[in-house]
Amino acid sequence: MVHAVTEAPLMSLKFTLPWPPSVNTYWRHNVIGGDTKKARETGKFKKPHAAVFLSEGGRNYRTHAILSMNVQRVPKGALRGRLAVHIVAYPPDQRGRDLDNLPKGVLDALKHAGVIRDDEDIDDLHIVRGPVRRDGLLDMLVSEIAHEPVQAPLLPGEYSNGTSMPIDSMKKLRKAMVGVDRPTILDRDPF
Repeated sequence: MVHAVTEAPLMSLKFTLPWPPSVNTYWRHNVIGGDTKKARETGKFKKPHAAVFLSEGGRNYRTHAILSMNVQRVPKGALRGRLAVHIVAYPPDQRGRDLDNLPKGVLDALKHAGVIRDDEDIDDLHIVRGPVRRDGLLDMLVSEIAHEPVQAPLLPGEYSNGTSMPIDSMKKLRKAMVGVDRPTILDRDPF
């Protein structure tokens, strides 16, 4: 018997990107409006508000990353739906770096290159530190995923898909939680 394929196959894109600048230098913050020299001269005061904008280093990185994706012929608009992004980060030197600061500028570049619609579409994000490489680089794997994101348990023993944990396990968990209203700080390794 032959089965018809009714859905398009899932797509993955693999490419490399240059090492991004620190998130602390990628964005700039400023206050716009308020009591400025121009406002005093014209008498037109605007309510001050905070503004966040891309720094010169951020603009340079975005341009460099987009050029890198164009050279590698990374297709634009090919990915649809929910996405998984896996990054292997090869730092340029031995300095300590927080991996959680890495993806924001990278995902911003992917969006502006047209590779992803929006970073809101990403349900699965993994970052792994690789060995040091001169000038640093990122190995990227961006993939469509076929399922909705997995949700965490709502309450002990209750899950969003309608299933529940076995009664014995649930009783043990509830018994262990009696009188617990905040996390316990351990002074030793629990394992």
